Amino acid sequence: MLAFACSNVIKELNVSPLILLLIVTLMTSFLNLFLTSGSTKWLVLSQIVVPTFALLNISPAYAQLAFRIGDSATNIVSPVQNLIPVVLGLLADYEAEGKLKLKEGEKLGFGTVFSLTIPYSVAILITLVIAMIIWYLLDLPIGPGVYLHF
Repeated sequence: MLAFACSNVIKELNVSPLILLLIVTLMTSFLNLFLTSGSTKWLVLSQIVVPTFALLNISPAYAQLAFRIGDSATNIVSPVQNLIPVVLGLLADYEAEGKLKLKEGEKLGFGTVFSLTIPYSVAILITLVIAMIIWYLLDLPIGPGVYLHF
């Protein structure tokens, strides 16, 4: 019912499919702050996004595309990532070997991990979103026979 209501609102507002793809990408990126499991995020989003896209005559494969872009780009900056202790241990080893230089008085911690990974996350997100926009504007298939509209 929520997907039906969303699709009606989107039709009334005359929102372009590209804007919807960007919204799904940003929603997924935001969810990465709270959920690290890709399947859990997909379980939360797909119940609304896939039927909404289908009701708007947009291939649900594009929902998966937008989801994967948002998920993959921001996984490395998720504060609840279960691999943060491993990364901190590796950074401590690099610091001990002199390969990582911290500012005087600065301690190795979560902030160090995020300050090192955020530029990569932003670059990946921007690059993949630009690729998605190009694919959309050129009306290229995202898979064998998968075009934007049914």
